[in-house]
Amino acid sequence: MVSSEAEEYLEVIYRLEEKTGFARTMELARKLKVVPGSVTNTIEGLERRGLVTHEPYKGVKLTEKGRKIALNVLRGHRLAELLLTEILHVDWSEVHEVACKLEHVIAADIMKPLEKRWDIRKHVLMEIPYRQSLEESSRKSQSP
Repeated sequence: MVSSEAEEYLEVIYRLEEKTGFARTMELARKLKVVPGSVTNTIEGLERRGLVTHEPYKGVKLTEKGRKIALNVLRGHRLAELLLTEILHVDWSEVHEVACKLEHVIAADIMKPLEKRWDIRKHVLMEIPYRQSLEESSRKSQSP
């Protein structure tokens, strides 16, 4: 189990890694609205837990374990977006901020009924990170 702060870091690292191959400290600080020293301390903790690797002068990359957590957080974010827009009819301008809070508290046993509620694979909001997470879950449930 990781903290919501750690989950937020992993999510941002995932997004940056997808764009540029690495997540750099300054870019993480800017995206997370924190000082670079905080990023360095948190990255060291994530590295000790085996969630990221740090390459000096390049940046940070997720380990497989870190990637799985990041994908699950993104999955929760997308499901929160659907819940807010499709059921609660929250104005889209407010959805992202609220979904960022909900993504850390939506339990796996709550995600499954939400997934069944919508055909997630066809939904516009569910992009590649969600599909990767869903496919991993499907493979795990099919293995002996």
